[in-house]
Amino acid sequence: MWLNVTDTNGGFSQMAIGYIEGATQGVDAFDGKFLSDGTIALNSIINNTNYVIQGKSLPFNANDVVPLSFKTATAGNHTISIDHLDGFFSGSQRIFLKDKTNNNLYDLKAASYTFTSDAGTFNNRFEIVYINVNQSDVQASQCGNTLSTVNQSIYSNLISGAQGYRFRVTDATTNQVQTIDKALRTFQLSQLSNYAFNRTYFVEVAVKKNNVWQPFGNACSVTTPIVTTKVQSSQCGSTVAFSTIIYADLVALAPGYRFRITNLTTNVQSVFDRPIRDVKLSLLSNPQYGTNYSIEVAVKNTDGTYLPYGTSCVVTTSLTSNTKIDFSSNNESIFNVTAYPNPFNTTFSLNVESNSSELIEINSYDMVGKQIESKKVTISENKTIEIGSNYSSGIYNIIISQGDKNQVIKMIKN
Repeated sequence: MWLNVTDTNGGFSQMAIGYIEGATQGVDAFDGKFLSDGTIALNSIINNTNYVIQGKSLPFNANDVVPLSFKTATAGNHTISIDHLDGFFSGSQRIFLKDKTNNNLYDLKAASYTFTSDAGTFNNRFEIVYINVNQSDVQASQCGNTLSTVNQSIYSNLISGAQGYRFRVTDATTNQVQTIDKALRTFQLSQLSNYAFNRTYFVEVAVKKNNVWQPFGNACSVTTPIVTTKVQSSQCGSTVAFSTIIYADLVALAPGYRFRITNLTTNVQSVFDRPIRDVKLSLLSNPQYGTNYSIEVAVKNTDGTYLPYGTSCVVTTSLTSNTKIDFSSNNESIFNVTAYPNPFNTTFSLNVESNSSELIEINSYDMVGKQIESKKVTISENKTIEIGSNYSSGIYNIIISQGDKNQVIKMIKN
């Protein structure tokens, strides 16, 4: 490895350390003494003597420690950095600079280290080491595995005296890098700004010690599940009316659902994308009485694509209906919802204008997709509904549905 030290006045010095066949840990023909008398210098130390080149013996031992001497004629900011590498140092072997003034390690492969120094010679401040004693990795039992849910907790190894844990997450598909700082040694992918189902992520952990973030540990790959859902088993094989609400099994944090409905007599397929996990056969352009329909459900991914359909469910429409449905009517249905106040402090009101007597379904979700409230109400025209009394401060999506009509309103709780 070739290491540089520079200052803000243009000062520059370079040294080299190599692990070479035939070299020893002591002084030998592979070592070169420091002879320069410049204003700044960085050297290794052998037997209390400064060397600008040091050859060290093989095989390489990761427990090796290389003491360094640093000299500067001027006080101020200085930077130690890697100039270039070869051999096994150009591979995965890590190189840390230890600053004994704070006992912190700095990963020179990740970034240069800038520090402040008085003028003088300092033979006991810096060392090159190859093992991060403060390294924390994701627990090995989770690496290489598929999580059970997208919000499953991911744990790092516990480090004594850690003041916090920083998780660096790289999306293996998009290469997007996100970081999240936690007081404890656990986090969930769903806590990131961007996450997806059926995606592999590389997770690295850094710990905070002495108010400084230590170098990241080894990367661990975890994969989010390919989630599927289906119509609830209790409804499969049943006879339903066109107005019957058909529910899919809930998938935590799913942003939407796609229902594929197949008329098993005509094989005509219809697809409906829904923000919530239910559908009605009245959405079909020409639903048939006394007919078998196959219903499949797919979960919407956070990137807008849809995951595979789950197991199909067959339902049968009733032979007749006591309530006649005129699908050719030109009468336009009315469904309009307004909410106030927004933002709200305690509760807010939904003013619903509708010319239908069907039940109104209200579902409230927080911004990570967790359902906060679900209720059904009977309303008359221009009815006002008050909700939100138990909500915490935050942003909520309120989905109001009646029949095949739905409206989404974003509300803010102060």
